[in-house]
Amino acid sequence: MTVESALSRPAVFHRWGYVSGAKWHFSNPASAFVGMVFSILTAGCFALFAGGLLVLYVNWILGLVVFLLLIGFAMATRRHYGLWQGDCPHCGEPVGVGHGRPGTHAFDCPICTKRVFLKNGEFRAL
Repeated sequence: MTVESALSRPAVFHRWGYVSGAKWHFSNPASAFVGMVFSILTAGCFALFAGGLLVLYVNWILGLVVFLLLIGFAMATRRHYGLWQGDCPHCGEPVGVGHGRPGTHAFDCPICTKRVFLKNGEFRAL
């Protein structure tokens, strides 16, 4: 075993996986689409109702601001799909990290608490 292979482990990307709390979940495209549509419709209806009441009874500018804030909050709190999963390069236990943005992700292993980096599809140790 080379030094490089001891310091890095391959990671697998699951397109429909997501992290909720500290647990990994795996979905499929159909249920992800239904969940996304349902959350957008629910948040949109609530935002239209709250914004509409403010437009009718207070001020149209305040109603528009509340509507945009509620839609923004709904989009920010929705489920984010994409999960990198593999073994920790330090202790060898399974680890995973949600796919938030492209580039390098750094996180602590939940088992050994050492720093792990995700780069180019590999979990790497420092």
